[in-house]
Amino acid sequence: MMPRSGAGNWIEWNGGGCAHPEQLSRSFFTFIELSVVIVIIGVFALLVGPQMTARMRGGGLDSAVKRIAVLGEHAASLASTSGQIHILRIELREGSFYISPWDVDEEESPAPHAGNIYRLPDGVRFTGARLEHEEEHDVLQVRFAPDGWADNAVIVLEEEGGRRMAVGFTLSMGKIQVSEGDEIPDY
Repeated sequence: MMPRSGAGNWIEWNGGGCAHPEQLSRSFFTFIELSVVIVIIGVFALLVGPQMTARMRGGGLDSAVKRIAVLGEHAASLASTSGQIHILRIELREGSFYISPWDVDEEESPAPHAGNIYRLPDGVRFTGARLEHEEEHDVLQVRFAPDGWADNAVIVLEEEGGRRMAVGFTLSMGKIQVSEGDEIPDY
């Protein structure tokens, strides 16, 4: 038996709630509404996606330049505290760099300090590195001495999109300079 409403109309009872078709269609999104929302999200992703990808790739260049600058500061600090010359070794072809104590008599590549060899992120490469008044080489060793002097050097990096940045060491004046684009120093 169906219960009677107060107005004398019969209502269908399904044991848990009202099953009126008008109320069902209003309580859910229609297919058209869902389609519109999906299209808006898709257009937004198409517009913003390439910019976000470019920014994430650009972060690799920024991070590599900062790491080289910080390693230069760390090499200067190690030289000062140990009383021994330390080098920041840059291997252009391999895309690697590390700090090591400098041994004048050592013929082979010096061993990295604490075994830390750093590599450039994907999409970033060295495009040049040289000491002041010297030609470019495949390997650059920037020396940091206990009394505070260092070789004047510039290390240039580039990402796939063509953006360039450089780290310049002029520690005879106590500076490590990071520059970009046309501001890159030419030693």
